[in-house]
Amino acid sequence: MDFSPAPLAGFLSQTPNACLLAAGVGVLSHLLYWIRGIRDTQAPQILVFHLVGYGLLSVQTIAYKGILGGLASSLLILSSYLGALFASITLYRLCFHPLRSFPGPTAAKITKLYGGPWLARKGKLHEEHLQLCRTYGSFVRSGRLWMPTRRPTTKCVQYIVAGADVETQVPMS
Repeated sequence: MDFSPAPLAGFLSQTPNACLLAAGVGVLSHLLYWIRGIRDTQAPQILVFHLVGYGLLSVQTIAYKGILGGLASSLLILSSYLGALFASITLYRLCFHPLRSFPGPTAAKITKLYGGPWLARKGKLHEEHLQLCRTYGSFVRSGRLWMPTRRPTTKCVQYIVAGADVETQVPMS
């Protein structure tokens, strides 16, 4: 195993091409896979797939460039892939998503974590949704795929889920 800085010279000359390729794969994976449906139930398999892929990439780069150069190269390639993937997802959700025109917090348009865990952190999710309706109007995008609505004629908050025929009414207090 080579711990000298000499492998860094070779890695700096070849890694940018690999990083560009990885960024392209990140954007393509969003356009060809992630954009095609809800993947929440597949999270464990997706995580294992990415960990195995990173492990194989690390083994290959370490064998080719030594420990220091290999680990640095594999981390840069992984960062390029994930950065391009998340940038593509964010750009799509803000500019091209079917629900993009509905008002709501920007964080809710980007991630599902805002509409669920972040709003529910105090244990009064229904009150948080009512506050969003007061702030943004009758229709509020409070998640990447769903939004609460407030009907003025009834005392409830109705949830509309994009791409599904699900409507749930929760009484307002």
